[in-house]
Amino acid sequence: MEAFSREIASKSVREAFGVMLLSFLVIGLTTLAVSYFNPEMQLPAVAFEAFSAFSTVGLSLGITGDLSAGSKVAIIITMFLESGHLHTHSQHRG
Repeated sequence: MEAFSREIASKSVREAFGVMLLSFLVIGLTTLAVSYFNPEMQLPAVAFEAFSAFSTVGLSLGITGDLSAGSKVAIIITMFLESGHLHTHSQHRG
């Protein structure tokens, strides 16, 4: 693949798409888990918390304190998953 007059190895493109797919899968599963444990929460707020937990930026809409124990565990697991496990496998080995 070529972008900006530079060649990008197809292996790198596949790895990048793999990381993106895994990232969205983790975020989706986290959103699903939190929605399951707290069905009264609005989906946009739950999705925001899941994205925030995965990206570990510390942003919140203020619903974290109202989450059930199961939802909090899902958020914590998401933060740990992001903290290097998905990115470690995509690093260039040279």
